[in-house]
Amino acid sequence: MASSSSTAVDAAVADAAADWLLIQHDQRARYAGIEAWPDAADEAYAYAVQEGWLARRLARNPDDVAGYKIGLTTPRMQRLCRGDRPISGVMARSGIRRSPARVAASDFVHLGIESELAVRIARPLPAGDAPVTRADVAACVGEIAAAFELIEDRHADYSTLDWLWMAAENSWHPGQVLGVASAPGDISDLEGVLAIDGVEVDRGSTRDVLDHPYDAVAWLANHLRARGKVIEPGHWISTGSIATIRFAEPGRRYRFTIEGLAPVEVEIA
Repeated sequence: MASSSSTAVDAAVADAAADWLLIQHDQRARYAGIEAWPDAADEAYAYAVQEGWLARRLARNPDDVAGYKIGLTTPRMQRLCRGDRPISGVMARSGIRRSPARVAASDFVHLGIESELAVRIARPLPAGDAPVTRADVAACVGEIAAAFELIEDRHADYSTLDWLWMAAENSWHPGQVLGVASAPGDISDLEGVLAIDGVEVDRGSTRDVLDHPYDAVAWLANHLRARGKVIEPGHWISTGSIATIRFAEPGRRYRFTIEGLAPVEVEIA
C-alpha cells in the first residue's frame, strides 16, 4: 500500500494518471490499480490526480459543486477498504437526486449504495489558522437528511484495494439521493436502519461516524483548507456510511431511516 507521507507531486505523472482514469471510465472498464502510480505516491498525489480527473470531466460537461462526500469514516468501512483515515470527493450538482428516486443500474459499471447522514452548511465555517471543530460545524449546519450515496466501484477487488486509489478516483462518488431535510438537532447517537424490499438488512449509529458526524465535517473542512479549498454555504456534506455498502440489484427497493428523520428511498431499475 502506498505511503501517506508528504512528497512533491510530479504534475506530469499525475496528469497521465488522470488521463488514464478518464479512458477507463469512458470504456466502462473493470476497476484496476491506477497506472502512472509512483511507488512514493501519497495523499497529495492522490488528490492531485482527483483534481485533474475532475477538471477533465468538467471540461466536457460543465457542472457546479454541490458539496462533498466523506468516505471511510466508520471502522467497518475502513476495514473493508483497507484504509485508516477518511477520504473526500466532490459532489456535483447534476448527481443530486431527491427521494424517492429511481436509478438505473445500467448507468453504472457496478453500483453500490451507502446509507448516510447528510448535512447542509448554511453559514460560513471559521477561517484562519485554528482548526475547525465540532462546535464550529454545529453552529453552521442548517439542515440534515438521511441520504444514500451512490458508489461506482467498477467491480473492485477489495482484498487488494489501495484506499489512495479510491481518493484519486473522486472517492468513487457519482451521485447522491437526499431524503426530506429537517432542522438539525442532537445527532450524536441516532440509529440508522437499512431495509431492502421492506426487510431490515443492517443497522448502525451516527456515533460510528468518527464518533460524531460533525467531527467528520470538521475533518473535511481542515482537509480542504490544507488544499486551498473551502466548504461554502449551501454545500451538502455526506458524512460516511452508517451501514455497510450494498450493491444494487434491479427490481429492489432500498430504504434507509435515521431516527427522527424522513426516510430516504431508492428503487433500482
